[in-house]
Amino acid sequence: MLLAVDYLDELYFQSRHIQQYKEKKYKENREAFPHDRYLELCDKTDFMLTSSRVHARVALTYGENSKELDNFNKLRVKFTDAVLLLFRAKPETWEDTNKKLLELFEKEIDPLRLETEAALLRGAKLKAALCSMVGLHKC
Repeated sequence: MLLAVDYLDELYFQSRHIQQYKEKKYKENREAFPHDRYLELCDKTDFMLTSSRVHARVALTYGENSKELDNFNKLRVKFTDAVLLLFRAKPETWEDTNKKLLELFEKEIDPLRLETEAALLRGAKLKAALCSMVGLHKC
């Protein structure tokens, strides 16, 4: 399901850019990109993490009790954890916060993201194959 993969990629991209902004701001006292762009990223990330649109699509496509939905939800929770760390970070706590973020991405988010995206795509291919076998064009 490409929509869910795009969603996860976008969350990854946005959270990493927010992290980059804070890193430059807190360590070098300069902005990696304009502050308005930073605020836009924060708003969009907050919206994406609180919206249930993609979650509903994954649930409808794979089922409420599917491994794909379970992994998708786990990954959303991990992204929420990372973003909350970013949003709450202050200059005086940045070193510890950034260390936690890097560890969270390396040990939890990155492996789960790879596993989840592979499962979502594998499931989409299987669904497409089944649809073509039974002759459904809009499945």
